[in-house]
Amino acid sequence: MSKNSRNEEWQEEESSFSAIKVVLITLLILFLIGVTGLGVGGYYVYTNLQPMDPQSEEFVQVEVPLGSSSTKIAQILEENGLIKNDKIFYLYVRYKGASGFQAGEYYLSKNRQWTS
Repeated sequence: MSKNSRNEEWQEEESSFSAIKVVLITLLILFLIGVTGLGVGGYYVYTNLQPMDPQSEEFVQVEVPLGSSSTKIAQILEENGLIKNDKIFYLYVRYKGASGFQAGEYYLSKNRQWTS
């Protein structure tokens, strides 16, 4: 085997090793971006489900009309300063499988913990 052919084989192996390295590094970066995104998203949801004012002793009167959907109830709660984000609250309610909300007049605290 000549010196030239060994050199060509070595360059070929190095080239395929470099391609594998690039693919692995790319996959690692994508994985880290995904994990970071999940962490940031989870923190965003968590903070939006926290009480509006944990120290407040104030109660707010809320009227839930007959036939209100979960979306409408979430909007009412946000308008009255009881939740931070109606869409996050609605998705949380759906995730928990909560249903059967009753129409009526409620007095709710701004320090209410919505998660259990």
